[in-house]
Amino acid sequence: MATRMKARFFALGCLALVLAAGGLALWCHLDREPEYNGRPLSYWLDQTLTGEFRDGTLETFNALKSIGPPAAGPLVRGIALTDPPVRRYYTGLRSKLPASLNTMLPRERLLAKDARINALCALNHMGREARGQLPELIRLLKHPDKQARINATLVLAGIGPDARPAIPALLRDAQDPGLSNYVSLTLSRIQGKNQTGPEK
Repeated sequence: MATRMKARFFALGCLALVLAAGGLALWCHLDREPEYNGRPLSYWLDQTLTGEFRDGTLETFNALKSIGPPAAGPLVRGIALTDPPVRRYYTGLRSKLPASLNTMLPRERLLAKDARINALCALNHMGREARGQLPELIRLLKHPDKQARINATLVLAGIGPDARPAIPALLRDAQDPGLSNYVSLTLSRIQGKNQTGPEK
């Protein structure tokens, strides 16, 4: 009787260990960032948003394109970045410090306008791989910041025919003199017409 009880406890203990190991393996698998050449997505995004392309601009953009949809979400948020007033004050203050002291401070991210340009370039390099972000890009067409709207429009142009659901939202901006050229370019790309850039 005692031997049977020990055997049952042993079997239950083994089962609990197997379940725990399986749960841990699943958690690790689900929690892992996508990688490119052994480096996680956050590494490549960091290079884009800090402007420190340690692996070169093209390699970074190729990495983000290869990672695909998981990279597109953070990049789309990047095309609408803004600098809070505190950031602008800190940047101005830091620029007045001696270089030796500046190197001791934490690395500073790019100003929003420069980070936006990098995110836009990365998304345009991705092309169709950004199509999963259509709902967010359509929302950005209503952003209060004009440059964010222009950026979203240009990303839609890069996506091409897969961005057809954005046409109604784009047509609303077609009458805006500051956006009409970008909208025209984007609509022609979505509709498969050959147009190289906004009209001057």
